[in-house]
Amino acid sequence: MNSLADPVSAPPPRPGRKSRAAGAAIKAVLLLAIAVLAALCLLPAILRYNLRGLANDLAGVLQMTPHVTDHSTIVLERDTPILELAAMQTDGLHEKRWNHSFLGSEKWVEVKAAFRAKSGFRLQNRICVTVAKSGDHRTVTLALPPPEILSLEFTNLQITSENGWWNKITDQERADVLNEFRREARRALGSREKLQDKAANCLTQILTDMIRHHLGNDTELHLEFDGALRPSAAPKD
Repeated sequence: MNSLADPVSAPPPRPGRKSRAAGAAIKAVLLLAIAVLAALCLLPAILRYNLRGLANDLAGVLQMTPHVTDHSTIVLERDTPILELAAMQTDGLHEKRWNHSFLGSEKWVEVKAAFRAKSGFRLQNRICVTVAKSGDHRTVTLALPPPEILSLEFTNLQITSENGWWNKITDQERADVLNEFRREARRALGSREKLQDKAANCLTQILTDMIRHHLGNDTELHLEFDGALRPSAAPKD
């Protein structure tokens, strides 16, 4: 008796290379989308964390209390009305000789002293720092009062003098010589604008390094002195 063999079922077709590639591409796109969404969700928290570190460092330099109000603003406050922040110090020596002659009788006063000048900023009790972002580039703007000469102190002050026979030194003349001596010493520091510019450069460098440490080398600092903008150096590559 003839018997018929059971039909053998054919194996299912294997997916082609194109189908596998399409599936892998879809998975990659989904993973990328998830990563982008996660980054967008975490970015404000990361930036806020960086601002918190920057705020603490700024507070240490400016001796003020920091508050991060949102992801782009730092407010620095201080209880006392005004704080003097010395950005640079200049030491030097100065001397002056004054003389006066009357009918062949000469009197003179000579003044010598070392001096120490400090220039910087008189900070108000509230300073606002803002961060603006454009692509990968950030700009930090900090408004400050203009720099100025904070103090000029003299040490080892030496005053020598000699009267003429009938031409005596008066107390007013001695006081005038001392006042002119102080004015000349201040002028010897250079122009007020030059000294202020050095103080601004010093503070700009300190703050720029600090800000780029927290926010990246593509961050630029803008210092505003009573509304006048002073940009920092160009961002580093």
